[in-house]
Amino acid sequence: MAGETCDEEAPPGTSGARAPRMVAVERLGPGDHACLWFDSHEDRWALRAAFATDGLARGERVIFFTDPDTVEDEALDRLASFGVPVDAADGGGRVEVVGTVPGYEPGRGFDAAARNAHWVTVIRETWARGFTGLRATGDMSWAARPDVDGGQLAAYEAGLTPLLAKLGFTGVCEYDRGAFGGSSHGADSPAGKAGSALDLTRPWTVPVADPFVDEPGGGVGWRSAHSHEARTPNALDAPVGDKPGSTAGRLDGRLEQVLAAHPLNVMPVPGGLHSSRDGNVLRLAGDADLATRIPFEQAVREAGLTTIDLTGLAFVDAYCVRTLLRLGGVTLECTTAQYRLLELCGAAGGDQSIVEVRTRPAGRSARRSRDTPR
Repeated sequence: MAGETCDEEAPPGTSGARAPRMVAVERLGPGDHACLWFDSHEDRWALRAAFATDGLARGERVIFFTDPDTVEDEALDRLASFGVPVDAADGGGRVEVVGTVPGYEPGRGFDAAARNAHWVTVIRETWARGFTGLRATGDMSWAARPDVDGGQLAAYEAGLTPLLAKLGFTGVCEYDRGAFGGSSHGADSPAGKAGSALDLTRPWTVPVADPFVDEPGGGVGWRSAHSHEARTPNALDAPVGDKPGSTAGRLDGRLEQVLAAHPLNVMPVPGGLHSSRDGNVLRLAGDADLATRIPFEQAVREAGLTTIDLTGLAFVDAYCVRTLLRLGGVTLECTTAQYRLLELCGAAGGDQSIVEVRTRPAGRSARRSRDTPR
């Protein structure tokens, strides 16, 4: 929701090890591996639409691996309602809805090696068809079932990060709070009484196929005007946790390692602003605009800040940029596009703030003073 700040509890697993970084879905680029830990199915469709729109603009193939009950035509209609040009894209096979779960069969469990091999096959097909890249989302409701081993799943997610980076494949794993014991379902629900079969204590090594060895057989500023449109609920909005076999209610604590294995978390609410502080460093994600101006100013004006990381922002307006330029004495970490906007808005006063420019996908950076000529 535009204007909403994102201060909800972080996904389990963000304590202890380095916490996953919160980013807007529009900030995801080639090679990124992110987790979407969500409550609202309507928000999830809005985020899927933004994800698809950015991919189509890049000339990428976009695949949604959904719940098997999802009807493809209904899913494409839902994306189209958010402005995704599915009709034009469909002719080239660029937007696909797949209702299968690679590497998982009910009753037989999860095969991480088979799932990784599937991603390698798909990216090879994508390259062969001339696309610039691949981006996909995966509905992870199947992982709440009792025949999925949590230790293996956690190892798979950890190993997926370097694989996606090597392939230049943008992936988002969708975890519904309702299916994993979050706010959508209480512990007293029938699903909550099912108990947990996840064992995160077992060590696992997940085989990862090398995509470069031939083996035999082998938008910044986007926001949907319809993201909170009133509508009649349908099958696409059915809570995953209500489905047979779900073990909702007591799983969220045991999923800590799984969710922590993702280096990035997608903001679950489109059009909002998320801020987090780690010592003297402030990190922002989402939109910095008229709707979020007050929490933005409160966050950046906190005492003791030495660095403000803007790279998680999908949109920042001129007013917020000028606010940053008036701070003085603070390092601003930003993307190349954001740096250009900083320069266009000009320097306020005579301070010598330093701007760090980060580029994708390699993450290289260059530091230069705001008053350094190009």
